[in-house]
Amino acid sequence: MREVAHLMPEPVRRVFSIENASQHQKNLLAIHKAIEKWQRFPGDTGSSEVVVAVMTEKIRIHSDHIKRQRYKDKNALRQVKLYVRKRERELKYMRRKDRPMYEKVLEAHGI
Repeated sequence: MREVAHLMPEPVRRVFSIENASQHQKNLLAIHKAIEKWQRFPGDTGSSEVVVAVMTEKIRIHSDHIKRQRYKDKNALRQVKLYVRKRERELKYMRRKDRPMYEKVLEAHGI
């Protein structure tokens, strides 16, 4: 879509703009960007770097939701805890197997 965006009239570009997307679509876009940034090869969704990046995005998304819905959404709080634990396990595995990548991921995500 980006390749042909300059060919579209301005009103059509505004309609398909990310500002008009739903929050769910924006969240999916953030997760896909994280996957694209950390994947080792096209289609890679299972490497430790990608899993940590996805978990970090999901933690951010749910944390923002919890801040907006103070004390009301217990399930989102539970999900954040589960994502944090899963990310911890992945980071522990990365620390054992690939220390330079582990340090790079920690620095990039600010963990």
